[in-house]
Amino acid sequence: MNITKNLGMLMLAIYLILVGIMALVHVAIPVIVTGLLALAAGIFNFNCESEPELALIDALAHRRGVKARVALRVNPDVETDTHHYISTGKLAHKFGVDIAEAEGIYERARKLENLLLEGVSCHIGSLLLDPGPLMEAVDRVLALIERLRAKGFDIRHADLGGGLGVAYKPDEVTPSIETFVCGLKRRLEGAARS
Repeated sequence: MNITKNLGMLMLAIYLILVGIMALVHVAIPVIVTGLLALAAGIFNFNCESEPELALIDALAHRRGVKARVALRVNPDVETDTHHYISTGKLAHKFGVDIAEAEGIYERARKLENLLLEGVSCHIGSLLLDPGPLMEAVDRVLALIERLRAKGFDIRHADLGGGLGVAYKPDEVTPSIETFVCGLKRRLEGAARS
């Protein structure tokens, strides 16, 4: 009985090790290979989803003897009125880091010698019929950029995402591109002056 129990535990341990190896092969290895290929190709910028991803890109850049430009994807915690499968701007969603934690992450990432912390990335979802949440996210990202620059970070670009929608139903209204662009332009010009 005891030998059978020990053999069963050994088999379980081997199984768990194999599952772990498979996870590494199917997840981490492709990410590493893709990162190395992107660095070799001279990619402009990596949009990193997490602090561990920043560390991984730093290690890959070190291995290649280059500096990698990165932007940290922040989650601004804004509510959008879109399908829940494509909404990515609330903290409950899996994308990006909490914008309230971003400054600390940038400070820690400053020690990673192979990264150029030059950007901030954000995407709150697609098919947005109301541009208000996107503008709210832009305001939060621009405020973060201002704080980061005040701390000496050379933030050169913002990747502001979220797609305006198209009305498919009779009761929906397609947002005005002109109004959206004018609102975005005002915010960016205001940020450039400060």
